Amino acid sequence: MNTVSFALNLDDYNALTRNIEKKRNGAADWFVRWGSPVVAFVLGATPLFAQWPGSDPMPIFGGLLSPLTNAAFWLAVGLWSPVVYALARKRFRKTAHFGHQDQLILEEKGVRAQGLNGETLLFWPSILSVEETEDHIFLFLSDRQAFIAPKRAFASPTEAHNFAILAQHFWQEAHPTPAALPIATPN
Repeated sequence: MNTVSFALNLDDYNALTRNIEKKRNGAADWFVRWGSPVVAFVLGATPLFAQWPGSDPMPIFGGLLSPLTNAAFWLAVGLWSPVVYALARKRFRKTAHFGHQDQLILEEKGVRAQGLNGETLLFWPSILSVEETEDHIFLFLSDRQAFIAPKRAFASPTEAHNFAILAQHFWQEAHPTPAALPIATPN
């Protein structure tokens, strides 16, 4: 079987994100969700509690650069960061990709993707890798972008596995492994 039709949902995109973040050790996701709000809170709270030893107390009220204004700004950033993340995910869920029928066709020359925005043919040399997980088959176009083929779209797990094997076969034909050169030559 070289064709699969499916409708993507948020779980499919979450699976792609988890796959990408697993390769990157989850650093970017951790920073967006927790690191940036914590840093903002620390930057906001520091001027409120910091007193330079041996100096007069810092003026609390004043111009734009006063400690109170600085604290208010960074505390607002810390509170707003998770809100922006949640709003972006909510907006993403409403895109036309969800619920729309897409199709991936494996050909000897490349992957043909048909969807809402038309049809695209990507040749196998432009595909970086083919990865199979428990629930999805990913055809990576870059380190953060991939065609997603959910295994639930196939009639059976065997058909899904055969699709992944065929994709891997075509990919390997387009990316031949170079013959290894000898490490040392005999004298």
